Amino acid sequence: MRKKLMALALTFAMVNGLLTGCAGSTASGTGADRENAGTTEKSETAPTSQTIEVNADEFDYSAWTDEQGRTVITICSPADPGTFDPLQTYSQDALQCTLFESLFYVDPETWEIKPNMAKDYEMSDDGLQAKVEIYDYIYDTAGNQITSNDIKYCYDASKERGAANSSGIDHIEIIDDYNFIMHLSSSRVGIWTNTSAFKIFSQKSYEEAENFGTNPIATGPYVLEEWVPGSSYRFVKNDNYWQKDPALTATICKQNVDAVEFKVIKEPAQQSIALGLGNVDIVNAMSFTETSRFLPGGENEGTHNVYTYDSILAQLLYLNMAEGSVFADDPELRKAVFHSISREDLIDGSADGYGNLCYTFGCEAGSLGFLQKWYEEEYYPYDVEYAKKCLDQSNYDGTSIRIVSNNSDMKKAEGQLIQMMLQSAGINAEVVTYEDALFNTYKNDPTQWDILLDNTSAGAELCSMWRRKFDPNNFSNDQGGANFMHDDGLNEILYQCIDMATYSDETVDAYHQALKERYSAMGLFNALCFDVCSKVVTHTAVTDSGHLLANCCTYIWNEKQ
Repeated sequence: MRKKLMALALTFAMVNGLLTGCAGSTASGTGADRENAGTTEKSETAPTSQTIEVNADEFDYSAWTDEQGRTVITICSPADPGTFDPLQTYSQDALQCTLFESLFYVDPETWEIKPNMAKDYEMSDDGLQAKVEIYDYIYDTAGNQITSNDIKYCYDASKERGAANSSGIDHIEIIDDYNFIMHLSSSRVGIWTNTSAFKIFSQKSYEEAENFGTNPIATGPYVLEEWVPGSSYRFVKNDNYWQKDPALTATICKQNVDAVEFKVIKEPAQQSIALGLGNVDIVNAMSFTETSRFLPGGENEGTHNVYTYDSILAQLLYLNMAEGSVFADDPELRKAVFHSISREDLIDGSADGYGNLCYTFGCEAGSLGFLQKWYEEEYYPYDVEYAKKCLDQSNYDGTSIRIVSNNSDMKKAEGQLIQMMLQSAGINAEVVTYEDALFNTYKNDPTQWDILLDNTSAGAELCSMWRRKFDPNNFSNDQGGANFMHDDGLNEILYQCIDMATYSDETVDAYHQALKERYSAMGLFNALCFDVCSKVVTHTAVTDSGHLLANCCTYIWNEKQ
């Protein structure tokens, strides 16, 4: 066996110069520490961020303390978590990593996989086994020590429940109380990212708890103090947190505030009102429409800090490539569609002008493996005259092209704009939108759409997103991929860039170029996101998937001399 840095296990041969994004997202430059991200021309000239200068040593933050003298920050939560059971499915991973630790984690400042509960590890030469040693002083809040048996229990229980992230782990072999071997199911790029998603807890605590979902026994830096389902929940600092060495503490496990109160407010307009009234301190990933009231010229100008950053959700377009579809055997029609779309106008019309163009199927924000050279290449440039020439050479007979998306405001606007752009090139189109549940059913049915508008994030590795969307092994009923394409040659290139044995800049670029040449799926843009905060919040921080980490944000009291 050979020793490796965990960063190499995740990133070997990965590229330099990563941006980060929104929910999912992190900030430009530093990841968890959000600064201003790059924007399109419109957002470069319009105000999109502001910070209020405050002297930390002189500032009175008593309004942010409770009767016990604890510092308290109040966060707007768009939904109630439903449960705090780490074996149940829910999206707010920031809550999970605040309560429960993992063996490894994705550092949102560097996008490297780093040890957390793991003290050390060794990888086998074939990349299919990892011998892991955990610290011998890990305890939960009930005083139960975490051993190898607990690690195996958590992995086995997750796999038993069909957790998607458990697919990369075949089984765990226990050596002793603090050492075990993780047997991986493949050498696929992204396997190690999965390990960061498993939250570890005591088997004894879990099995003896009357209801672990409402009274979780934490292993993380905070504990659940109170929960009023549907209304609010509060975390407080775990004074007995097991990792006492600051040099070994994970960057996502800071304790920068004593208590975090979450208020459930679902509607964006109500969230911004609550922020303006001082009822909450942070709204994460606020739309520009709501953010504008806090920027120069808005009704709450100069009252709050506004942090701007790239969303890691890429807005994507798929053409239906199923056998017999209007696009499957007509490359000229596919070219006509792609070159009739002005993505700059899509940003202006559907994202208030605040976004960045995609230069591959996906975006740079939050993506390991994005190559900087793609910025210098053409990526489906808008050219309506060329689109018309392609249309003339196609088999198009005037059939109306069915554009389908969910019914979010952004997607509705995208669909209507694309409809007009296609019509300007001579292509008839209609727009149909659905509620999410029905949309997620119809998008896997080739009879329901010709053009699909969707979004997704890379989830760390860009090529892992490509695998999720285009590897036929991820789809049932011989679907082929997200756009029903069956292309053995393209899949062969994909498998080269998702295997750690053959992953390289060259194999990633080869897939990017091959997919681009096929005119079957296109990255459109990623919008900008905004965190709007009270003046005591000097920086915001997030997980690798973009959820706010209130415990890791920087506050006025952290900056006092």
